[in-house]
Amino acid sequence: MKVEGLVHLRAIHSNDVTTEPPAGLQGKVANEKPLQLCPCISERQTVGCYSWIYALTEHTLAVPGLPPVLSLPISQSRGSTLRGKVLHREDRIEFYHENAFHDPSHPVEQLFCAASGCQERWSAAGRVNRPCACSRSVSDRSKGDVTEEGSTTKAMLCFASFDFITDRSVLRALLRFLYRDIAQYSRSASIDVDVYGETCVFTHIHEETRGPDVGFGHRFERECAEKPRITVGESTGQASNAVDVRDLSSFHLIQSFVLCGTLRLLVRTEVDACIHPEALQDRTDHPTNKTKFFGNSGCREDGPEYVNDYRQGPTLYLSRRQPSTLTPFEDCLLDGNERCLQELKSASERNESRVPWQDLYFQMRIGGVSRLLMAVHSRGRILRTEYCDLPAVARKAFCQTLGFPPGSRGASGGGHPHSSHDNRASTEEPSCASEVEYWCRLATILLEIRDIALSRRGPDKTAFLRIEIGELSELSVYERQNPQPRLSKNLYDRLLRCFSSR
Repeated sequence: MKVEGLVHLRAIHSNDVTTEPPAGLQGKVANEKPLQLCPCISERQTVGCYSWIYALTEHTLAVPGLPPVLSLPISQSRGSTLRGKVLHREDRIEFYHENAFHDPSHPVEQLFCAASGCQERWSAAGRVNRPCACSRSVSDRSKGDVTEEGSTTKAMLCFASFDFITDRSVLRALLRFLYRDIAQYSRSASIDVDVYGETCVFTHIHEETRGPDVGFGHRFERECAEKPRITVGESTGQASNAVDVRDLSSFHLIQSFVLCGTLRLLVRTEVDACIHPEALQDRTDHPTNKTKFFGNSGCREDGPEYVNDYRQGPTLYLSRRQPSTLTPFEDCLLDGNERCLQELKSASERNESRVPWQDLYFQMRIGGVSRLLMAVHSRGRILRTEYCDLPAVARKAFCQTLGFPPGSRGASGGGHPHSSHDNRASTEEPSCASEVEYWCRLATILLEIRDIALSRRGPDKTAFLRIEIGELSELSVYERQNPQPRLSKNLYDRLLRCFSSR
């Protein structure tokens, strides 16, 4: 197929992507114990988070961000208090892809800037090491306290050290290509690939970034969770009447992990909600008062929580005032305690048997979210809810893969697939060999894309490609002609300088 502005390089068929472990994983899968899994996704760390200010005419985000919070009754009852409630359709416009709406030319750029801002804040509090100079924010580099690129000996975060920097949606699109029986969703996707040194930056291309609210999904999220508010000002010395109270919109979590012992990824994930802190008793040593857990959220006391920091492209970045200690929510993320994070889903009763558990499992597993609240409704009236941990969702996904009904015992080997175990074991990998196949195949196709991309680099060590995934079982890789980089020049220059000095 000829596409204007693109030169075709290679086609990949989904059936040709091997299920064998990549070379870096050979020997790590215990074949004598097929249900004892290797760490397919390992070394997970939270490196940043942010929230957009809810606005259509301005492009402002807060670093670090705050998630929507489940109500206390819903958190304590695990959703059972929702039964019988009626979700009413609303005539409103919703964001489909908020990052692309605010910065259509560079929708992945907020990942870089927010991760940099969080790392600077967290290193000042002594929780992480100072990031590499390629990973410092614009405001930090303007202060003059900057080491040379490539000086990563004591740095926690270095963008140039990652094989892939991407959104979770790109990895889900590749998994839908590999597992084409996933229902409900379109398999088509367009993905730009920018190569800087040895780092591939994926940008998911979205034609529509906002539009009418269809179905009850967004309405269900609003019924369950309250979006937070923050106070914003120009400086910490302002009077209280100069402080604005602003509503936040979507919450985005940025995490690094190693896939199949082979590839280092930095991934951005949109997270639906956080469990109410008072429902976290016995699961955290932090204060469970909501205001104390998230900080002085939305209050005018002691000046603004967030102040204007700097502008990168069309986006204004707000930074939280430097504290002597971080908020308990930030400590939870840095401690790897993402069990407070929650996915929210709804399905109509007539489509209940077609819930795409496999895709839900991919979504939660990549994003490091270990809880799902699912509601089944009839024309908006909630009939029942189900509260699942990640292993329960995984068992349903494996049953679906093997052709068993999601409620059967076919793939679980014991225990009811619908059961949830609300303890620390909930974050462990489920004991099923399907887990290895899923992530080995994803690692294999990523390695193949990376090999193609690196082979197209010019003398400046950059390349610009496009991936097109159609509804059929073929993925095509093209070279973009006269490309527009998906990162601003000041960001990709830093990546290249760091790569050159490594």
